[in-house]
Amino acid sequence: MYVILTCLQLQRAAYAIKNSTTIILPEWFAVLNRMATLSKSQEKKLLSKRMMPQDVATRWNYTFEMLNFAYIYRDAYNELCANRDMKMRKFEIEDNEWEIVRQLADILKVNYFSSHFRDDSYICVAFQRCHSLLFSCDSLSRQGDPSNGSY
Repeated sequence: MYVILTCLQLQRAAYAIKNSTTIILPEWFAVLNRMATLSKSQEKKLLSKRMMPQDVATRWNYTFEMLNFAYIYRDAYNELCANRDMKMRKFEIEDNEWEIVRQLADILKVNYFSSHFRDDSYICVAFQRCHSLLFSCDSLSRQGDPSNGSY
């Protein structure tokens, strides 16, 4: 259940970043700019300025892309969530949760690349079930949530 809750946090954060075009999204790119400036001064690899991919219920491989992106950009994500003005504190992820994100991304990575490079594009049923479980838990968690109009 802990894995699912961590994924749900990332899904909701990606949605919040993308859909807050006047507040959170500009701050996301400002954080990436600050990190790029810092990386140049320390001669580290620069992260490209990208939006966090959103997970899509009908495409299990988007879960891999979201988790992989979130792990790579975790410093920027943590900085954005730590900013009180962004009201993203509810999406903060602890160090042990980042380890779960990395492990889950590694598991999905194997199937992601095997399905892209095989002729029959076979997708493992277990990964499809995990993905559908993730989205069914998300829809259950939204029931009774006044913020989305359901009670």
